[in-house]
Amino acid sequence: MEGLYEEVTGMLAGLEKAVEDYGKLRDGIAELEGYMASGQWRKDYEADEAGLYNLLEDAGEILGKARETFCQEDS
Repeated sequence: MEGLYEEVTGMLAGLEKAVEDYGKLRDGIAELEGYMASGQWRKDYEADEAGLYNLLEDAGEILGKARETFCQEDS
């Protein structure tokens, strides 16, 4: 019985934490639901697929240009 008691106690503690975590994210979840319901997500997805959202790639290119520029100035 002690093992079962500990198992249930652990499960309840985990459940309580999950409920608290969900409560902390409630505003974010509502914002995400609004985003999904608005259809904006589809436009963003299509723009990404079309290559219009290449933030990481763009950042890499800019950093590469910066390195070239700074290395040339130091020479």
